[in-house]
Amino acid sequence: MKVVRDKKILDLRVKLAEAKYMLTDKIVCWAGCTLQAPHHSVRQVIKNLPSRVYCTKIRHGSPSEMYSLAATYFITHVNGVPTQTLDDFLEAVRYIKDNSYCKLRIVTSENIPFAKTLKVNYHYFPTTELLKNDVSEWVFKKLEATDIEQVKKI
Repeated sequence: MKVVRDKKILDLRVKLAEAKYMLTDKIVCWAGCTLQAPHHSVRQVIKNLPSRVYCTKIRHGSPSEMYSLAATYFITHVNGVPTQTLDDFLEAVRYIKDNSYCKLRIVTSENIPFAKTLKVNYHYFPTTELLKNDVSEWVFKKLEATDIEQVKKI
């Protein structure tokens, strides 16, 4: 890389990083909590990530706010099921029925683990997914809870 400093052109060697891992390409909104894979600045600060399900925002009046979830939390388990990725998380929450409780295991950004119970409300805070497609446009999907009894019959 060439840079100009004190009216002189300098040649610098710069390490490159793959931008694919720095960009957000999937966002999940669940119970008023906005989740994504930890962005680049989080990965710079926290070397050993507890999971790739990172809370970036809590909507006011949502179940997440009422049950004291907070931005910068990592969700590692839902009802005892490990959630290392957003896909794992979506698979775990799809069986939680409306107006029912679920157990969350959480790790703070300071690496402090604890557990929470949360009651979902899909009428006002449905599970949604935003995906970036091949041409960098965001595609919105509303996800419905799956009836466990129907899955068992298949």
